[in-house]
Order: sequence, then structure tokens, then C-alpha cells
Amino acid sequence: MQRSLLICAVIMLAVSCTVPLQADDLQLTLDMRNASRPNAFAGGTWELYARVIDTGVGVDGSTGIAGLRALLDNIDPAGITFNPGINPNGAATVQVLSGDPQGTVEIVYRQDLSQTTLASVGVPPVFAPNRDVLIASGSWPAGLRPVFGNDGSDLSSGDVLGGDGNSAVAADNVFTSVVTLGDLNRSGSISGADIGLFVEQLPGMPFPPSYNPAADINQTGTVSNSDIGGFVGILAGPLTAASTGVPEPDTIGLLLISGLGLLLRRKVRTD
Repeated sequence: MQRSLLICAVIMLAVSCTVPLQADDLQLTLDMRNASRPNAFAGGTWELYARVIDTGVGVDGSTGIAGLRALLDNIDPAGITFNPGINPNGAATVQVLSGDPQGTVEIVYRQDLSQTTLASVGVPPVFAPNRDVLIASGSWPAGLRPVFGNDGSDLSSGDVLGGDGNSAVAADNVFTSVVTLGDLNRSGSISGADIGLFVEQLPGMPFPPSYNPAADINQTGTVSNSDIGGFVGILAGPLTAASTGVPEPDTIGLLLISGLGLLLRRKVRTD
């Protein structure tokens, strides 16, 4: 009996030693702006954001993000710019993974743990539930829309800083999402059909729906009247030759745009 208990104890110790350390989760979000608002395939610009999600278990990631690896398909690998405020001592690299028919681009951001680290990436000082931190930005050509890719071996991944700021722990989960700003109905384009859904997101509306990141134009983590101007700007955005034949918003849509503009000006005067 004692021998059996000893064997069980050794097995349990071995198992407990091989269990990976848990940490908070990471959220990677790809925000896109269409070059032509009604044409989902006309190209445009993108921004990659990241945020720590507090799970309440394992290693607390509130110190910030230590590094991440994001795989993106259908973007232009040239001209990618990293946020200079997040990487005082570390690596920020881009490479195209060869042999991938979708053109997966690997974006790597990593702090150097042997030097002074920045303890705020992904956890803004004024924390809103859905506020992200900009990691990198670039453009995408006409054709297939950008998505998070898969190189066949590892998906996008990331680490959080330990409480000492000098250690890294792999995030327990890494979630990804793709958002087209202004495209609240997720059609890939922006039109008058998005206006009513945007208005529903504004504060003070009865029975407000859950947070829609496509309405958070200024990336504050919440939808407010300060997003109205940005939404109106997107809705009145350019029509390109590639979108010939796509109608402008109808009369009702134009009236709603004007109403949003008036609401914005009234808000500015009363604040």
C-alpha cells in the first residue's frame, strides 16, 4: 500500500511539473479602412492592435505584452510601420513566409527582456474594457481582403510580461478578429445600411446592443459621440473607378448623415 502511494505521489509530481504555466489571454485585432467605401475589394489600409484580456487566473498580464507574432494574409509587406512608442529596446521585424499561396506575412514584435522593458503595451493607463494598443500599420492591395493567416505550423501567438517586468509567459489563449471600421453590418463595404446600426451604438439610445468595434472609429474602447465625425467621414468617403455603378446612399441615408453632423456640432457646442 505504501509503495503504491509512493508511486502515485511520484506520478502526480511529474504531471504537475509538466503542466504549462497559465497566463492572461491576448486579443489581436486587425482594423481596416477601405480605399473605396462601397468596394470591399479595392484595397485600403490596416492597423494591427493588441490587448491583454484579464482572465483572473494564472499569471496576471496587467504589466503588459512582452511580444507577439501575427500572421496576416493578403497585405503588402512593404511599408509596414511599427508604433515607435512600444519598442524602446527590442525587435520589430517583418518577413514573407515562402511557399504560402496566400502570401502570409509574419509580423513580430518582441521586447528585449535583458534591457528595460515597457510595462504598458496592451494595458493603457486609462483602461477601457475594449481598448487596444496599436502595434503596426500598413496597406493592402486590391483583391482578397486581409485575414489572419496560418503558416501550417503555428498560429498567431504572444507573451505577457511577468509582474517583475523582466520575464515572459505565453498567453493562455490568443484571439483574433478582423474589423472594417464603419462596416457595422459586416458586409465588407460601408453604405447607408450601416447608419442605423451606428446610431444604435451611441450613448443614450434605448436598448443599446453590445459593443460593436466597427463603430469605435477612434479606438477608445467605447462608442461615444466623439466617433460621429469619423463615421460621417468614412460614409462620405471616396468612390473609385472600381466601384462604378454602386449607388450613393439614398435620400434617407443622406438625411441621416446630415443629422449626425448636426448632432456632432451640437455636442461640441454644449461640451
